[in-house]
Formats: sequence, C-alpha cells, structure tokens
Amino acid sequence: MGYCKCVSVLLDFPVDFFRSLPVTALFPIFLVAFGIQDASKIAMVATAVAFVMIVTASYGVRQAPRTRQKMAQVFGASALQKFRDVVLPEAVGQIVSGMRVSLGTSMVVVIVAEMFIGARFGIGQRLYDAYSINAVEDMYGIVVLVGVLGYILNVLFSQIEKRLIFWSGK
Repeated sequence: MGYCKCVSVLLDFPVDFFRSLPVTALFPIFLVAFGIQDASKIAMVATAVAFVMIVTASYGVRQAPRTRQKMAQVFGASALQKFRDVVLPEAVGQIVSGMRVSLGTSMVVVIVAEMFIGARFGIGQRLYDAYSINAVEDMYGIVVLVGVLGYILNVLFSQIEKRLIFWSGK
C-alpha cells in the first residue's frame, strides 16, 4: 500500500473500515467462525493487530526519502533492490512502532476475549471470575499484574528493538 499508489487507493477504504471496527464487539462472529476454543481468540488478536500493522508499515514505506530511491535507481538498482536496500530500512522504525502498539492491543484483546468467550485458564477469565464473586482485592491484584506484565513485555520488546535496529540511534 505504501509503495504503490494504485494499491493504496484500492485498499485505503477497506483497511480504514475494518480498522475502525472494535474487534471485541465482533466476538460473536469469531465464535461462529472459529468456535469456542483458542482459535477464535487467536483470530481476534490477529485481526486487531493486522490493521495496525498494515497502516504503520504503509506509512513507513511512504516516508522513505524519494531522493535516496532515485539515487538507487540512477545507480542501476532494480525495483527489488531499491525496496530492500532503501525503502525497507527506512520503514523499519514505523513497522516496529506498529509492533509495539500491537503488543499492547493484543494483550487487551486476549484479556477481553478470555472474559467473554471463556477460558479454563487465563488472566481474563481470572478477572471475570473475581468480578463475578465481587472479589475486589483480587480484581485490583489482577489489574496490577496485567500492568506489570505489559510493562515487562514492553521493556523486553524495547531491548530486542535496540539490538535488531541498531541504526535507529536509540
């Protein structure tokens, strides 16, 4: 989408349409399509993060400097070489930002899916069970656990990002 204007024009509306739908409100559709097992939760998470990734990746590709692309073309780079050596390295920062946002989004979707679709195990199910019996202390403990888990995942992701994207200057 970010590399080809005609693809962007063709897909902008569907991507924005589906990105605007709250995936958690669609859980009955996921239940019918995938059943009550983990497949429905996985499909919900994949759907929720796919559109975030599409938007951030296409934006990152669009932001690649045209001057560098033209320079690569002048030096005889093929379209694939230009994309691989110029556009993709420029887009990686946006792609990784989309991954970081998707990490948090996926946690939210999984927890909500566990609460409403049901699970034998899981933080969302534990939170719903605590809510059902009015165990306020347990609810607060689970919320704090989710926050700590999210923080730890974010720190780990940040460390991986620093190692893999060493040229970003972070």
